[in-house]
Amino acid sequence: MLHFNILASMLLLWTIVNLGNAVPYHGALVVKSVSPNPITDTTSLTDNQVCGYQTLEAQKGHHYYLTSPNYPEQYSNDLSCLWFIYSSSPQELITLQVVDFETENKWDSVSLYNDTGEITTLSGSVSTNKQFIGTGYISVNFVTDESGTARGFNLTYQVGPVETCDFEHLYPDMGSHYFLSSPNYPYQYYNNIDCWWHIYAVSLTQQFIALHILDFELQYYDSVYLYNQNERIATLYGNTLETKEFSAMGYMGVNFKTDNSVTNKGFNFTYEVFLSPVCNQTEYLYSYYANYNNLTSINYPNNYPNALCTTWSIHSVFYGYIIELYVADFDIEKCCDYLEFFDGPTSNYPKIQFQPQTSSYVSSTSTDMFIVFFTDDSVSHKGFQLMYRSVQP
Repeated sequence: MLHFNILASMLLLWTIVNLGNAVPYHGALVVKSVSPNPITDTTSLTDNQVCGYQTLEAQKGHHYYLTSPNYPEQYSNDLSCLWFIYSSSPQELITLQVVDFETENKWDSVSLYNDTGEITTLSGSVSTNKQFIGTGYISVNFVTDESGTARGFNLTYQVGPVETCDFEHLYPDMGSHYFLSSPNYPYQYYNNIDCWWHIYAVSLTQQFIALHILDFELQYYDSVYLYNQNERIATLYGNTLETKEFSAMGYMGVNFKTDNSVTNKGFNFTYEVFLSPVCNQTEYLYSYYANYNNLTSINYPNNYPNALCTTWSIHSVFYGYIIELYVADFDIEKCCDYLEFFDGPTSNYPKIQFQPQTSSYVSSTSTDMFIVFFTDDSVSHKGFQLMYRSVQP
């Protein structure tokens, strides 16, 4: 009975707002706003000009789209449209959010109403993500004049508040599993969101964060970016992933970005913290000559072991010489295994900002270079072959 009364009131409101000629057209009521040349022959009207009055039921757990006629192409002149969005439960919130909005400023407008009356009137360009709320219902009234149009609007609405995200800092304990999912999962996520989750281990140098993908369905232009302490380690999109296991030493950043169109189910991850492998005793290597010496990962060219930490310290015996290193072959798990270089005899010296790849070079600035190779507890590759020598700077 409540919804019937609201519907009747809104229909009356629509008629009052759009005073003018009311004529039947294919069973629908068409109300023309007053213009210098009112249309009386409805056979000339296009479907886009006949908006009329529509009731839209929103169910909890889903979100919906409402667009202007012909969107994203330009709408027509002399439109009068009213959409009544309601929930089956009068106590539920209806949230309406702007995805895209551009109308002829001041002359073409969208008026929004809820249970307390008029919320606002929108015209011109409106910023995305702007939200409006009503209890039980929201009505949308779109009116255009007889000249000038634009691309119109795209609105999304749902039952309940829109779950948004900004920056969240997470501090998991060792020995426990945690879950991380996209907003509104397993229902469709939202447009125009930029979510960050920062996951920290207690120790940034002695604990790994391992992330496993349980479910993943994104649109092509929506992405999840994964970071370690130094760089991006993965870009994920679509629903076909080559790798479902990722790890990072001490910290992992998860960034979820969506565009202003089509969405999907989203993602569900699980993550945990575990101790990094204890490094083996450092192997000390000396460079006596300008000729290259060989250094390889364990088992090369066969796959190296998992859960491994190996270190090497290379020292040039020639005073004033530096270490030059050539990467002859390089194949490790990109997301989760690390080969790092330090400009000195231990890892306490500055890290050399270098991304190794086959046929690349790196050099120290002194007589020493320290190398660390970490692997996680899953997936391995053939590893690497490095060649080093002493050269004059």
